[in-house]
Amino acid sequence: MSFEKKELKCCVCHAYLFDEDDKVFCPVCGAPHHRDCYNSLSHCGAEEFHGTEKQYDLVKAKEEAIKEDELKKPRSEFKETQRENINRNFRDTVTCKNCEIQYPALMNRCPKCGTINDSAYSGQNPFTHFDLLGGVPAEMDIGKGVTAKEASRFIFSNTHRFLPKFAGFNAGKKASWNWLCFLFPSVWFLSRKMYKIGILLTVLLTGFALLGFPLFEAIELLMPETAISPYQMTEILLQNFDSIGSAPLLLATVGSLGTILTRVLAAIFGDGAYYKHTIETVSEAKADTDIDFDEVCRKKGGISFMAILIGLFVVQYLPSIIIMFL
Repeated sequence: MSFEKKELKCCVCHAYLFDEDDKVFCPVCGAPHHRDCYNSLSHCGAEEFHGTEKQYDLVKAKEEAIKEDELKKPRSEFKETQRENINRNFRDTVTCKNCEIQYPALMNRCPKCGTINDSAYSGQNPFTHFDLLGGVPAEMDIGKGVTAKEASRFIFSNTHRFLPKFAGFNAGKKASWNWLCFLFPSVWFLSRKMYKIGILLTVLLTGFALLGFPLFEAIELLMPETAISPYQMTEILLQNFDSIGSAPLLLATVGSLGTILTRVLAAIFGDGAYYKHTIETVSEAKADTDIDFDEVCRKKGGISFMAILIGLFVVQYLPSIIIMFL
């Protein structure tokens, strides 16, 4: 007689039922019995639960029996089973949809670029999945034969924001709005390695800031050393308008309007300029088979933190430094 713990139990005497035992199953719920036990009652041992939520479930009972058998295995055998499962998961690999490297299927993210492993999150809450491509298909052509996947490797950071906009530009959209580009226009372009536009904006904004210097200098001479309210400051300016003259006020107005206009234009057309920069750079890199595409993405794509620091320093202090030498 074989003794296997995965065997089912009689619903009357709760003893294990083996292959050689004379067994019968309830025609209603499928509950197993020794024939003698069933005949002694003349009905199913779980008859009281028929038609209720507690009705016997033969499939569920078999699954629980198998789990019980696994838990009662010797600890060394159980650990070996776990080890085999882990090794099998690491032997199975998936291909990253972003950078195309292969890595163990057990990992939740690509170890190189951080792209989510879709197979690892299958069946889980969809809100735990973050699409780095912003919903744009990886193989979608977003301009000059450049796919969204290739562009994402160049952009590197904030791809979920840029790729949907790039797809829109490719479909004919002309402009969008970029708040970072409005607040820090020259710094944003420099950080994205569009150095020509970044330097041009730095020169323009510095020049507009210098236009307000004559007015600020005149105001500084008129203002008393003690603190005054904005209302009192306005009154003093109006009283001394003739001594200040219209030229400093006109220059300051031109500087302020120029600064606002530059920021607005940069915010509207900044994403479009970055789209053009990305498509041209990536398409040229793809056409030249003698260069490493990943190396191009590393050197010309992504974000330059050094450029951010230099840009912030220049925008903050360059006007003051120039004024010191005037």
